[in-house]
Amino acid sequence: MQTFTQTLTLFRFALVGFGLWAAAGCAAPPGPGAPGGVADVAAPDDEGLAAQAVANSPGQQLALDVEALLVGPQSACQNCHTITRQTVRDWAEAMLAVEAACVMPLGLTPLQRVDCLRLDPSSGASPFSAHKLGLYAAGASGAQFAKLFAGAFGAAEGAAQHAAFVQKVGMPLGGPALSPTDFAKIKGWVLRGTPAIDEVFDDGINPDPSCDETTAAPELLQHIARMKTEGWGARLAELATPMFGCGGATNPLDCLASFGDMTATYGEPAAPQTLRFLRKQGLVSHYWVRSSADGRYVGFGLNTAGRIVDLSKPDKPIAVAALYDPYFFPSNDGFAFAGVGADFAIRACRQSLIADAAALPTPAISMLEPKCSPVAAAIYQSVGSSLDGVRYFMTLSANVNDDAGYFQTTPLPTPFGQNTETTFIPMENDGQAYQVGAPASVATPGEGDVILSPSTLLASARFQRTNGQSAYRVRLVKAQGAGAGLSIEAPLVAQVCAPGAKASFSFDERFLVTHQYVDHADPDQASLPLGSSNIVLVDLKTGKKTRLTKMPAGSFAFSPHFRADGWLYFMVRDMKVGQELLLASDAALRAPE
Repeated sequence: MQTFTQTLTLFRFALVGFGLWAAAGCAAPPGPGAPGGVADVAAPDDEGLAAQAVANSPGQQLALDVEALLVGPQSACQNCHTITRQTVRDWAEAMLAVEAACVMPLGLTPLQRVDCLRLDPSSGASPFSAHKLGLYAAGASGAQFAKLFAGAFGAAEGAAQHAAFVQKVGMPLGGPALSPTDFAKIKGWVLRGTPAIDEVFDDGINPDPSCDETTAAPELLQHIARMKTEGWGARLAELATPMFGCGGATNPLDCLASFGDMTATYGEPAAPQTLRFLRKQGLVSHYWVRSSADGRYVGFGLNTAGRIVDLSKPDKPIAVAALYDPYFFPSNDGFAFAGVGADFAIRACRQSLIADAAALPTPAISMLEPKCSPVAAAIYQSVGSSLDGVRYFMTLSANVNDDAGYFQTTPLPTPFGQNTETTFIPMENDGQAYQVGAPASVATPGEGDVILSPSTLLASARFQRTNGQSAYRVRLVKAQGAGAGLSIEAPLVAQVCAPGAKASFSFDERFLVTHQYVDHADPDQASLPLGSSNIVLVDLKTGKKTRLTKMPAGSFAFSPHFRADGWLYFMVRDMKVGQELLLASDAALRAPE
């Protein structure tokens, strides 16, 4: 892979060779739609603004202008992204790569340029991705792309295709598009090589020199003992909630026995467990996957819309008009998705809506039904249900996007600064939908990727150690008051000194589970193939860590999460053969008391 400097050097060479048309519009290029023409991509007004920004703004001031656009008080970008120096550098590198591959080369038709923007340029059916576009996503609605799509598809169809493109990749989500002048500043700054980026943009890191495994407080052990009999796992068992694949079995270890055994294929030989194969699909999902407390429903984020699959009827998926982050309530009565509607909000719905949708001739959920409620304009959330059944909490926090296998193949960064905080949004079930109350926030400096426990009484968060690796903090969540008087305290009760991604709790709240991208700097992973990821189970009661999978290169085990009876679901994304598998492990059920 080319480095940012190499890409920039090649791009500058291309600018010289092509007469600087992209930056300054010095020559009159062929007309729109002309074979090999560049005017089908370059919009003179936008490019002229970019050229003016390059020519007239000193590097430091231009960087400050861009910083204000991306992370300033009026920016909508921070609703969805944790923006750091490295984040911006990555976005700029992606923009330059698109410029070099799709915009600058002569001889491409408009349609070829459009296809070049896709995840797979060789397929006209391949989706577009904001990740691939980088900072170009902030200009998706502008004249440059409108003109390109018109040249590729004609005026009428081009307008419709461009609108769909903007809907998919346009940034910022849920906020107004950048003005041509503001986007020109960003593009001009990138074309200059992002001058003063180190001086202007924060590195976003607040490393903690220590990670003490001995900080498991007595309060945590008392909590685990209580949740064994009072937590949502015990509560749903007491209610005789049918668990998927159990039939008449009374011991959870006897569940899923009719499903194929994949232990020898993907399991870590030293881990006591059985892996069961639940479902296979093509390489279609993106970001994380979550299932309902009873294990029956599984939610996926996709490129164009979400899906919910009923594992009892796996060939009839339900289309969901949302893009990201499915989440099911541990009380087995609700679910949420992010990326809904024009403002890309998070909305929460009653779980009974799934059965309603399944009965339709074309199963679909709009997330706008009466059983749904808007919660927040954000894209990353976790949800828990209080044990009294009265109040639910949704958390919003700083986060790192994690799309295993596609764009993420190495350990996740941990770019959480001193000023990060976690927001708790209370919700109440009024029998029809969820009523949202006033939020409360708590400072969690240096922490992000927060996930709430099923009971809402614990939260996990990632932080960065000074050795560059991530680790976890576990906090008690003490909520007092209601309405405008709601307050949250979050004292630390444990640390887990192991790297990984977002970490979820079991329903008895004894276990954390995460996935780790293989890193040979970690002695425990030195023998594993790079370009893969594995599931790791942490026993908060004993401190024991167990790797559950041993994935080959190009295969990623990710998005692990529990169902109520202790079975652990996770996805395997095999990039080499182009398929995704949903697997289940009984490792937590086999852990000694």
